[in-house]
Amino acid sequence: VSGSGPPRYSVLLAAPPERARAEADGLRKRAVRQARVLDFLAREPGPHPHPLVLKRCGCTLDVLRALARKGFLLLSPVETTAFDLPTGHDPGATPASLTAAQREALEAVNSALDARSFRPFLLHGVTGSGKTEVYLRALSHAVANGGRGIVLVPEIALTPQTVARFQARFPRLAVLHSAMPAGYRRRQWELAAAGKADVVIGARSAVFAPLPSLSLIVVDEEHEPSYKQENPPRYHAREVALMRGRFEDAVVLLGSATPSLESYRNAREGRFTLLRLP
Repeated sequence: VSGSGPPRYSVLLAAPPERARAEADGLRKRAVRQARVLDFLAREPGPHPHPLVLKRCGCTLDVLRALARKGFLLLSPVETTAFDLPTGHDPGATPASLTAAQREALEAVNSALDARSFRPFLLHGVTGSGKTEVYLRALSHAVANGGRGIVLVPEIALTPQTVARFQARFPRLAVLHSAMPAGYRRRQWELAAAGKADVVIGARSAVFAPLPSLSLIVVDEEHEPSYKQENPPRYHAREVALMRGRFEDAVVLLGSATPSLESYRNAREGRFTLLRLP
């Protein structure tokens, strides 16, 4: 739980691997621990829990902070539970089979993707019902057919665990987060614009990612108030997602255990297709 024990961080390479290697070469004699961290992240960009990096590289948190100040890595505070994965857990492992409800939901979304036209869905399922697996497989279907996808998650949920799960399925993943250095965000934005990312995952502003051939937008926990930006320019990411889906003939998949009144009403009145996961 946040606030219990020392702070925990995620560590993510914030520079191209070749630039990290070049910097490491220049640091080997005067800052060997920084060089070791850059070598490690150039091979495995992350995100990683910071204790793992400290152990693998034989360094201290101050070394990571120094590299973060230089813009080579992103050091983001996370909830301490974010890294509580079972030993041996593979975040990208595909379950052997889907439940009947998951299959039904996925078939409906995939059918809409095949039609290549705007269609909004509300996926209503309690925590642990398997919404994320439906997102992942729908995104896989979109990418396999030449499309690309945007995944919006509440900022507090954009943890290394979440990113790792999507990165395991989609190596060409761009990550957009307000805590990232401006240079890193710009590079991720450029990757998306150049078509070098199949999926963009991020908090509310990721809804504007310049992704070509956009065919699916996922808004996880669509009821979350953090999707609403109070400062100018004011917008609600869920509403922007729906508008963008309409303009780009993309499928919009809203997911929630406790749907917003607006979305639930739209589903009840037939404007959204309601899918349920028990």
